[in-house]
Amino acid sequence: MVRFTSFSVLLCLAVWIVSTTLDACAPLSESWWWPTSLVFVTGVTVLARWWVGHSATKSPMGFVASVNGSTALKMFAVLGIITTYIVTHEEGRVPFALGTFVIFAAQLVWFVWDTTKLMRENKKNS
Repeated sequence: MVRFTSFSVLLCLAVWIVSTTLDACAPLSESWWWPTSLVFVTGVTVLARWWVGHSATKSPMGFVASVNGSTALKMFAVLGIITTYIVTHEEGRVPFALGTFVIFAAQLVWFVWDTTKLMRENKKNS
C-alpha cells in the first residue's frame, strides 16, 4: 500500500509540474482549485485502493462490491469537483475539466494495474 500511495503522490506531482509549465493551463495555476483537485483525486484513489486491498482477502462478493463502490466513488467525486468549478468560474473551464480528467485517467490506470497485480499475488497465495 505504501508503494501505491507513493506512486500516486508522484503521479499527482508530475501532473501538477507539467500543468504549471504549459501555457494552455495558465488559468489553472492562478487558483487554489487545481492543486485541490489533484490532491482530492489522488486521495480518493488511495482510499479506493485501500478499500479494494482490504476486501481482496474477504469474500468474492465483498471484493466485487468494493471495486464497484470505489469506481462509483471516484467517478462521482470527479464529476462533483468539475461541476462545482464550472458553475462557479467563468475562465479556465475547459483546461480544468480536461486536466481533472487527465489526473483521473492516470490514477485509474495505476489503480487498475496495481489491483490486477494484487489479485495475481492473492491467487498465487491461495
